[in-house]
Amino acid sequence: MRCVIYSRVSTDAQEREGTSLDTQEAACAEYAQKDGWIVAEALRDTASGFTLERPGMERMRELAASGQVDVVLAHALDRMSRKQTHVAILVEEMEQHGVALHFVTEDFEDTATGQLLRSVKAFAAEFEREKIAERTMRGKVERARSGRLPQGTGRGMYGYVYDPSTGKRTVVAEQAKVVLRLFTEFATGCSIIGLCNALNDEGTPTFAGGQWSPATVFHLLQHEAYTGRTLYRKTKVTPRKGLRPRRVEPRDEADWIEVPGATPEVVPREMFDAVQLRLRDPERLRSGRRKRDYLLSGRVRCRECGRAMVGQTQHQKYRYYRCRAAFAGPKHDRCDSRYVRADRLEDAVRAAVTAVLSRPEIVMAEIRRQSAAAGSPRNEAARTKQRLRELEA
Repeated sequence: MRCVIYSRVSTDAQEREGTSLDTQEAACAEYAQKDGWIVAEALRDTASGFTLERPGMERMRELAASGQVDVVLAHALDRMSRKQTHVAILVEEMEQHGVALHFVTEDFEDTATGQLLRSVKAFAAEFEREKIAERTMRGKVERARSGRLPQGTGRGMYGYVYDPSTGKRTVVAEQAKVVLRLFTEFATGCSIIGLCNALNDEGTPTFAGGQWSPATVFHLLQHEAYTGRTLYRKTKVTPRKGLRPRRVEPRDEADWIEVPGATPEVVPREMFDAVQLRLRDPERLRSGRRKRDYLLSGRVRCRECGRAMVGQTQHQKYRYYRCRAAFAGPKHDRCDSRYVRADRLEDAVRAAVTAVLSRPEIVMAEIRRQSAAAGSPRNEAARTKQRLRELEA
């Protein structure tokens, strides 16, 4: 029998003795060898057991759905999931595909009693996960109130270095000068693109050592911690269905916790407030909006670099398409492609579309070709899941 081994550790805690990825996989391999199973793949995830949106889990379900394995083997039930409803989904899914679920440390009979025990075990795992999350959150809140940055909360911040011994940030002088310069020049009228180009021309690296982008500068200018005020719990994560299983939402201001003395001031409060006013200025935001319609904007690609082409109006009346990278974004990433007359390009596309749609045999041939390429619904579903994972990554 063909077997896939699945191992998982949570991102909420360190690997514990007896449940590390290596230990789980070794125990599963030994279990499979005793039963004479052939291990087709060994999959690993480092993720919370409260969601099924994990690369290894998705791959395991694909192998089962496509009939490539006969057995799914894990160290324990809570390695598969800590949520009772998710365990029920996986059990039913494996039964539909004719795939057996086995666990090294647990043995559930295929009876009503076995199903009940499996549900109880899943409920206990979910309950334990909620207790761990509650204890972790309570510890972070107490740490914040004591004046130390909670674990994983903004340690990597341009202009500072995190000091583990104190739980606070200390100023990096050279980077702090860059931060103050960005706030000062933007407040006096410089554009975000202009700031970005200047830093790249001077060879000033970002926090990660790369090139500056408009998004990097934009987010830096919004970071209130530069004024010396560090806030914790400004946002919360809400589970949801869809492509992104988690959504970050703002909390009520009453839930915010200020971490006293965690971040030294680099930017005066008056300057920070002036920058925020300019960032939200309606006139500034309106100046970047498109004033005319461009039907093919974002739908045509630049022949030089392959990026999207967008509409651009010259002298308030002449319409063109041009590669977005030709006039927007950092200077080091500019494309040297030329303008394309909008009316000519749109007329050419309209004529080509009309010619195709006026010949039913071409349309039917394309429908048949796509149907043949899609294959079975199961294969199409597997390809769609793979594409979703790529987009998510």
